[in-house]
Amino acid sequence: MRAMSTVVDVSLFLLLLSGALVAFTLPPTVDDQPPDAEAEAQALATSTTAVTVPHSPGEETHHRGTYAALVADAAVANLTGPEGRDESVATQAIETAVANATRRSDAHVAVTAKWVPYPGAPLDGCFAVGRTPPERTPAHTATLTVPSGMPEARTIATDAAGREGYAGVATVVAAAIVEGYVAPNSQLEPRRNDPAALAARRRAQRLAAVLGVNIEDALAVGDRDTVRRVLREALKSHLEADLRASFATPQEAARAISVSTVRLTVTVWAA
Repeated sequence: MRAMSTVVDVSLFLLLLSGALVAFTLPPTVDDQPPDAEAEAQALATSTTAVTVPHSPGEETHHRGTYAALVADAAVANLTGPEGRDESVATQAIETAVANATRRSDAHVAVTAKWVPYPGAPLDGCFAVGRTPPERTPAHTATLTVPSGMPEARTIATDAAGREGYAGVATVVAAAIVEGYVAPNSQLEPRRNDPAALAARRRAQRLAAVLGVNIEDALAVGDRDTVRRVLREALKSHLEADLRASFATPQEAARAISVSTVRLTVTVWAA
């Protein structure tokens, strides 16, 4: 699944994840040892699955990836921003699937994933399943980072900070996010009804809704250059203002960039 160059379509992802994680079993504890959060996280990071997703009669796509990558995709797909979302993502299917995947007779497991372009950014993506450990219950946590599907931006942002200050950093971050959501080769032509084109249009519309901009005229004629430009400019404007308010210098802002990764936290405690 991580071979895909863009964030997967939300509706496709829900189906993919609900079909994939129910078959996953985390390793059991042995010799009455306490639950091992590191082992749980490692299992998520290294165990893979292959999933066939039907779209319509006679049409299907095939995906393979680690369970950690699937959870990371859920966080990115569940993007929120300064203008909110046009609709809520139906996460119940994801939560049920992950609960089934991590359910154990000897321990409780909670998984949380969060994507942020930098700490405190005005948009982020989150996914969580599992309850908080009861008060005074010993719990163990482990964290790992997973690729987000967006290009690495910190190095380029650092260079841009020296040349163009906060505006340069914001431009780089906005370009990386749009690259992940609406790749340059995305097929947005309205006459196309294949799954890839439909998914590309929905991704563009979702990011536009998060940013509070209108791209429908450009989508109506399949003008992907205009779609991407409008999204980049709107996102750059939001980010530049926030970066100026949040960081003492453009260089400090550039060093905080984390567009290309999702942080997963696995918490376990005894049943």
